[in-house]
Amino acid sequence: MQKLPGLSFWEQSSFFDGVDLAIIGSGIVGLNAALDAKEKFPDFKIVIFERGPFPVGASTRNAGFACFGSLTELIDDLQNMSETEMMDLVRMRWQGLQKLRGRVGDETMDFNGSGNFEIFRKEEKETFENCADQIGHFNQLMEDTIGEKETYSVVSKDNFPFAGIDYVIKNQWEGQINTGKMMEALLNKAYQAGIKIFNGVDISGLEEEENGIVLKNENNWHLFAKKVLVATNGFANQLIENLALEPARNQVLITEPIQV
Repeated sequence: MQKLPGLSFWEQSSFFDGVDLAIIGSGIVGLNAALDAKEKFPDFKIVIFERGPFPVGASTRNAGFACFGSLTELIDDLQNMSETEMMDLVRMRWQGLQKLRGRVGDETMDFNGSGNFEIFRKEEKETFENCADQIGHFNQLMEDTIGEKETYSVVSKDNFPFAGIDYVIKNQWEGQINTGKMMEALLNKAYQAGIKIFNGVDISGLEEEENGIVLKNENNWHLFAKKVLVATNGFANQLIENLALEPARNQVLITEPIQV
């Protein structure tokens, strides 16, 4: 094993030698993957590298949506995939949400299954009508896929104190979570499982060798792991070449609670 600059023999041997699985990114995907791997392979030495002082990506910066598919999203997906492929994706999202709730606990992460609402302006009437016309079909797809009935419905706009809203569609099985509490709970579970998390380590490159992967960083460390999982969401293309992923940001508007 190559000597890592700036580290003592004890630091290197204790923390970085003999890594079975290295995970890049300590967000919701990275932590859940680490916990799953530890459950299946309890003897594995698993380490997570996080560039920030805590999980600084979408996992803690999203709006806390516990979602699996709005109507406009799913209808748009059909432009690029088959209905079967789309519903397979919905199934994985739904099962992932249930697994997260089971692992963390609804109370721990303030899960509230209050439903989610998709709002449409007057000029989006055609889009709304296209969605409304397909509610029956998508409700049947959802019942067949997740086992819940009447997922989508048109509801009154009167309870939404925003100007310019004319139409609203509800997904009654979605909800919200406190992502800060969720991530704190996942971090605690990882620590308890013996998973090492190294913050402030920005992995800048990967190099495949015969028996594993070398992870490079700005400190000129060449860390070795038998297996590597890249869990950096849309930024994975910075580490994996020719990956057709582009990160995107959306704007979130936060209000006082709205009674619906």
